[in-house]
Amino acid sequence: MSEAKPANPPLFDTMEIQDTIYVTSVTLRDLFAAFALAGLAAYRGNIGSWGDYAAEAYTFADAMLAERERPR
Repeated sequence: MSEAKPANPPLFDTMEIQDTIYVTSVTLRDLFAAFALAGLAAYRGNIGSWGDYAAEAYTFADAMLAERERPR
């Protein structure tokens, strides 16, 4: 049995700028990972390649999404 994944809503479905409509594929998970990656790159010791940093950032993002789903 697979573990249920936390909700990962899109940040923007579409946006319109000066009569041009843009569709984005950035999700809340991507945003959390971007912030985590910035923190990892700035303050953490060497954890390997940039791919390793990205994987670690998404691990943090997944934890943040799971925490949002936890009952209060």
